[in-house]
Amino acid sequence: MQERKKIKLSRCILAKSRGYVYCEKTGFVTTPRGNIVKRETNGYVFFSVRDGDKRFHLNVHVYGWFYKYNEVVDYLDHKNCIRKDNRIKNLRSVTNQENHFNNSIAKGYCFDKSRNKWLATIKLNGVQKNLGRFNSEKEARNAYLKAKKIYHKID
Repeated sequence: MQERKKIKLSRCILAKSRGYVYCEKTGFVTTPRGNIVKRETNGYVFFSVRDGDKRFHLNVHVYGWFYKYNEVVDYLDHKNCIRKDNRIKNLRSVTNQENHFNNSIAKGYCFDKSRNKWLATIKLNGVQKNLGRFNSEKEARNAYLKAKKIYHKID
């Protein structure tokens, strides 16, 4: 088992032993004192667990997956792309590549100055696939979105 997974697993086991409870219907974690965890960073909800003098942070979606399935996976994806929605039905185990499918930073098209056209591309298994050049930004965007539905599909 990878070192990172071992660390996450030990933190999840510690949190469970300390009385942190996950509700799969709401996606909330309740502290041993009955408070709902609400702390956020970068849109992800997390909580801290003490182990002696050390304090560890644990993301609610990672803990929720562990609490339900008794395992820690490499990557978890929020199906609806809302990081605060940690209901079990909104979480899925994915590969690293599938995890990046929801990345909204890269739009999949850009203007190619050398040809004075819009270029649409999509990345598949680490390889850039050319979807064509188009006269308008809208055409390039539509080509990318159509390809995304085909190639970036997660079952």
